[in-house]
Amino acid sequence: MLRPPTGLVARTRWLYLLAGLASLLLVAPGLVHGATPVTLAALVAGTVLLSGAWVLRSARPATGAWLGVVEAVALGVFLVACPEPAMVFAVVFPALWYRAVFGTTRGVVAYGVGASVALVAATPVWGLVPGRGSAPFDAVVPTLPIMLMTVLVARHLALGLFAREQAKRRDAALARLGTALIGERDREEILRLTGATADALCDATPGLRLLVARAEADGLVVARTAGPWRAVPERLPLGVLPPGAAAAGGRAALRAVGGAGDGAETVTVLAVADDAALADAAGEAVRWSCLPLPDGPGLWQLVGVPAASREEALTAVRSLSSHVVLALATSAAHEALARQAATDTLTGLADRAEFHRLVAEHLAAPGAAGAVLFLDLDDFKRVNDTRGHAAGDEVLRTTAHRLRHATAPGDVCARLGGDEFAVLLRPAPGRPVDDALVARLAERLVALVAAPVPLTTGAVRVGVSIGTAPLAPGLPDGEALHRADLAMYAAKAAGKNRTAAWDAGPALAGRRAG
Repeated sequence: MLRPPTGLVARTRWLYLLAGLASLLLVAPGLVHGATPVTLAALVAGTVLLSGAWVLRSARPATGAWLGVVEAVALGVFLVACPEPAMVFAVVFPALWYRAVFGTTRGVVAYGVGASVALVAATPVWGLVPGRGSAPFDAVVPTLPIMLMTVLVARHLALGLFAREQAKRRDAALARLGTALIGERDREEILRLTGATADALCDATPGLRLLVARAEADGLVVARTAGPWRAVPERLPLGVLPPGAAAAGGRAALRAVGGAGDGAETVTVLAVADDAALADAAGEAVRWSCLPLPDGPGLWQLVGVPAASREEALTAVRSLSSHVVLALATSAAHEALARQAATDTLTGLADRAEFHRLVAEHLAAPGAAGAVLFLDLDDFKRVNDTRGHAAGDEVLRTTAHRLRHATAPGDVCARLGGDEFAVLLRPAPGRPVDDALVARLAERLVALVAAPVPLTTGAVRVGVSIGTAPLAPGLPDGEALHRADLAMYAAKAAGKNRTAAWDAGPALAGRRAG
């Protein structure tokens, strides 16, 4: 207890506790001197009750109203023990200051009233102690207004103290988020950090509630919440949103309801149209606002803020949303650049490096299976030489389109460079990649690629030689493609426009499609 705690509010409470206990020690000698057995018993009882109540309140700030009753009774007992009634106020005023930094304003005022009632009720008892005169109401009652003023001033200062610490905690949470988002590109991690910061803001701001919901045709579907809720709702009526906002959705809603913000960093706070359902779910009346979110179409964040901290809390939530807007925009740009870097610009397929990465990733999985196809166009150089490179580019784009059309969504098609292509076949539920499936697909691709390619100068034809190789766990990705490449050369050697399967034996047999 002698070591000061961290935090502005906790440290202030600790100082007030020490001041209260010191006041007990300073007053006690004056009470003991000349004390009768009755007053000495009252002194001991009052000291034990009051000091115990203070220490308990320090350890458990959320202790119920019964502790205030104990303190009020202890103050009354102290009055009985005092040889002069005015001496009790050396303990009363530290008690009022200490109580002012706990709980609600209503509770603090109730404590002050309770202490006043206890002193007034104990005053007649003071006069019943042997050796004393009549009840000294004139020494106690005039001090009661000063006690009330002390309660109000102490509470006003305490509220400022609370607000300052809450602001520090909100700023610290936002600073941690900003630091964590530096260099963060993973969308799911950004959303996780955002959720943790939303919880921290609600912890720092008593009564703050946050709710994220998606607007659908028949209502708002609640995705996640933060803060205290009596009953977390699953759905809310669309009437919660401002008129026209639900239909517009997202950032477009800003224009629909007259908000500002064409830039990604702008987050506009809008008024909630109907807060009845929100108030019922929250369990108390708070002021509600809403903000459109960039995380998807029709996403909204609903913010419930106590009136006392509305502007500060809304500023923090707006800052949180701005952090998320910027981080998600950066993540999307990074993902776009990554896709662009891994994509062949002419055909839109994966490029060689991305194909090798995906094959290696597939082979690293337990029980990896599947196959790799290596495709090389036949007589493609003749198209470039006779029709020009623009015609050759069109042939490559058409070939890429036919590969995507013929393969499953989970397969990977790539252009390795020039007129070379590759396909990674990955098993899927209901579609094991066995030799028979690989052979059928390879033959189908030979037929599809050999179909005429329409050009403005007339249709052209090319063929394709395809080599196939199975995959197995632990097989190097380069070796898998090398085996398919060897099989492709066997197909060309056998007469082109056909397929060949890799074989560990000395020869590779080519098979003409059809």
